[in-house]
Amino acid sequence: MAEVIPAHTQSGGLGSKQARWVFLFVWACNVWLGLMDGDFSPLDPINATAYAAALVGCLLLTTPGRLPLTAARSTMLVISALYLVAVTLLRAPDPAATELLYFAAYLVGFVIPRGNPRVGAIGSTLVIGGIAVWGVAREATAGEFAVLLGVPIGCVVAAAAWRMGLQLIVRRERDHRSVAARAAENAAAADEAVRISRRELAEIRAEVAPLLEEIVRGTPIDAAMRVALVRTEAAIRDRIRAPHLQHPALVAAFALLRDRGVTVVVLGEPTVGGGMTDTLAEAVVELVREVTAGRVTVRSLPSGRRSALSVVLQGGAGSEQILLSASGTILSRG
Repeated sequence: MAEVIPAHTQSGGLGSKQARWVFLFVWACNVWLGLMDGDFSPLDPINATAYAAALVGCLLLTTPGRLPLTAARSTMLVISALYLVAVTLLRAPDPAATELLYFAAYLVGFVIPRGNPRVGAIGSTLVIGGIAVWGVAREATAGEFAVLLGVPIGCVVAAAAWRMGLQLIVRRERDHRSVAARAAENAAAADEAVRISRRELAEIRAEVAPLLEEIVRGTPIDAAMRVALVRTEAAIRDRIRAPHLQHPALVAAFALLRDRGVTVVVLGEPTVGGGMTDTLAEAVVELVREVTAGRVTVRSLPSGRRSALSVVLQGGAGSEQILLSASGTILSRG
C-alpha cells in the first residue's frame, strides 16, 4: 500500500507494464476486427496510417513511469487521436461501426486519469466536437448521434470518475498516515515523559532515602540533621523549578552555600530551552564561591535576550545583580 498509493496514482496506474500490454491487446483486437469486417476498404497507405496513429497514441498513453505525461507527449497523443478520428470519419465506409473511432475516444479520455486532466478534457472535447460536426453535416438522426457520441462521452465520464476515485483514495490514505504519525509521535512523547519521570524519581529517591533511613533508625534531629533536611528539600525544589539548571557544578555549589546557612533560590523561565553550559555554570560558581551569608537568587532568563542568567547577591552590605551571557561573560554588574 505504501508503494501504490503515493507514487503510482499520479499516473493512474497507466504507466505500468500491465496497462501497456492491455492497451496493446485492445489495439491488436481493433486491427483484427477492422481487417475482418472491412472497416477500411481498400486498406491503402492512408487508411493504414489510422492503425499506426492508434498504436502511437497507445504507446504514448502507457509511457512507463509514475508521473503524468509531459506536455509534449500528451499533446502528441491528442494529435494522434484527432488524426485517427479524421481518417475514420472521412474514409471509413461506416464510421459509426468502426471501432478505431471509439479507440480514439479511449485514448484522449484516459489522459485524464493518467494525470493530465486539462489536456484530456481538451482532447475529449475536440474528439466529441469533431464527431458531432461530422454527424450534423451528414444530417444524422438522434439515434445515430446516440451511437456516435455515447462511447466518447461515456469515456470522459468514466475517466473523470477514475481520477476522482484515485484522489479520494490518496487523500484518505494520507489522512490515515497523518493520524498514525501523530499517534506514533504522541506515544513516543509519552514514553519519553515516563522515562524522564522515572529517572527523576530515581535520582530524588537516591537523595532522600539516606536521610529518611536515618530518621527511621532513630537518629536525633539535631542542627546538623536540620541543615541536611533543608539542603535536600531545597535541592529537590530546584530540580522541580528549574530542571534545565541542574548542572553538577551548580548543584554542588548550592549545596555548599546552604550548608553555610545561605538562602539559595533557583528560578527558571519555562521558555528557556537546553541546559546549563559548562562555562556559564563555572561563571556562576565563581560569583558565589565566597558568599557565606545572606541570600543568592539565580534565575534563567527568557530566550531572545542578550542576558541568559541573572545572579542576585544579597547580604549585609546590600544587594548586587549580575547579568551573564550564555557563554558566561559578565554583561552588567551593579
